[in-house]
Amino acid sequence: PLDKNEEGDEAVRRALENPERYVLKPQREGGGNNVYGEDIPGALEKMADNERSAWILMERIFPPLSQGYMVRPGGKMPPEIVNLVSELGIFGAIIGTKDKVVYNKQVGHMLRTKLSSANEGGVAAGLGALDSP
Repeated sequence: PLDKNEEGDEAVRRALENPERYVLKPQREGGGNNVYGEDIPGALEKMADNERSAWILMERIFPPLSQGYMVRPGGKMPPEIVNLVSELGIFGAIIGTKDKVVYNKQVGHMLRTKLSSANEGGVAAGLGALDSP
């Protein structure tokens, strides 16, 4: 968190020095609220001290690029080859008590793919696509 303390102040300093390396995320569910790169300094300058603890500063992950097609309803045909990034999510299930694990298994996966130029990649928002590994 960006709490108003020495650690939070250091995180703010790093973000202001190299904003392209970071993403500022609110501590709430839902997409589309993250602040990226060159937009971070302005967001931090407008943020009141008591608002800082509602945000987390994370180093950005720059995954390897792949090339492929994003086929969309009403999109260009034939689609052009574009640079993409993918994120693999593994789902698990665990059942147990405080003393014993009864069941702990990997039960599924999902691959989300988006244009490499897009910061946000919500499938429901039309910015990404479900894929298969």
